[in-house]
Amino acid sequence: MPEAKEQLSNLLSYILEQDKDIDPRGFKLQGCKDFIIGQHELAQLPGVELNTEDEEGAVWLGVQRLVPIAPPAVGYLHHQDYLNVAQEPSGPVPSLDEKRIKALDALREEQDRRLIEEGVLIKREFNTVADEAQAVLEHYLPLWQSWADEEAERRKSIALYSQLFALKTQVELETSLKPIEVVWGMAIASWKLTSERHSRVDYQYPLLTQAVEISVDAVSLAIEVRPRSTMRPRLEFDALTNCNVPLAADIENSARKLLVEGGEMLSPFEPASYEPIARFVAGNLHERGTYDPDLKTYPAIKDEFVVSNAAVLFARPKPSNYLHEDIQRLQHRIPPADDLPSAALMLVTPPSDEASEIQPLSFRGMSGDTRPGTSNAEPARELYFPLAYNQEQVTAIAQLERTAGGVGQGRPGTGQRQP
Repeated sequence: MPEAKEQLSNLLSYILEQDKDIDPRGFKLQGCKDFIIGQHELAQLPGVELNTEDEEGAVWLGVQRLVPIAPPAVGYLHHQDYLNVAQEPSGPVPSLDEKRIKALDALREEQDRRLIEEGVLIKREFNTVADEAQAVLEHYLPLWQSWADEEAERRKSIALYSQLFALKTQVELETSLKPIEVVWGMAIASWKLTSERHSRVDYQYPLLTQAVEISVDAVSLAIEVRPRSTMRPRLEFDALTNCNVPLAADIENSARKLLVEGGEMLSPFEPASYEPIARFVAGNLHERGTYDPDLKTYPAIKDEFVVSNAAVLFARPKPSNYLHEDIQRLQHRIPPADDLPSAALMLVTPPSDEASEIQPLSFRGMSGDTRPGTSNAEPARELYFPLAYNQEQVTAIAQLERTAGGVGQGRPGTGQRQP
């Protein structure tokens, strides 16, 4: 039975491979138009927690719902008239409002002239508004720059929250013309490949992915990204096999066995969970293939096959072929099954070398075929055709009486549905 299970699983894998329509040019992270962020980028953001756990299980990413913070106030209230202050940290640095300062200088001169005529003694810290404004700017500029540096990172976290919230909504509604899935990729590889259809292909993609789910905490309203417990890690070899990389299919099968032996429990925060597969693939797919455990970013695309220790969270189009999903679910149910159903077992059971003895059948009734058959035939059975029929249809009925199924083939309109 173990051999039959393996044969059936391999047969289903073959069916999936033959039915795939792969464009290897889509396997490139750089320039990805959908959501994508490297794990090394997440670690630097405020309000972001990585690799935590709660009563429901592992939380690979948590993003707090932060709000923007306005830039610091400009000294005294009237000093605000002197400066142009951007409200966005990515905006221009504060500068003097020359037009406004010139108008205020003219107004002050007029006020001073009237006070002098009235005999009032004027004593100011700055002779002109322009001098005062310059001093305000020199004092304020470091304050604003410090705010901008911190707020720029804070705004990245806010943008990340918005993107993940939008992805959550899109995935849950499932009304998009282009459904997506969100995955966490591990062991990003790169290589310059060639394809019969597309000439050169710049390949840069994770060797392994784990589907994730996005939720919102009911109390804190923080975004939480968790590995989907109902989805197993996936080996990403489609582009490699499509480009006819030598031995890619064999190496994929061996890597899949390593994945199963490891318990199929991967974590982007535990390199030891996927390093054996990354090293195996890098060392066996190309004579100069390497695995770099110290490389935490996307590897450059070169002639040599390189696998990094980088991880990435990204969205990609979701396969719309539900038949594929059904076949994959069936594959996952094969190993734990005690016995294979008889119909499935027939697909991988070699035919018998012994000639089977076929007992003739005899029909009677309104079919018009009332021949008694041979002396060894079973008692005649009733058979009724509502429409005109022929001997081939009678033979098909007899075959169905003897076996669990059969295949009828013929041109349209020749009576396949009649039996």
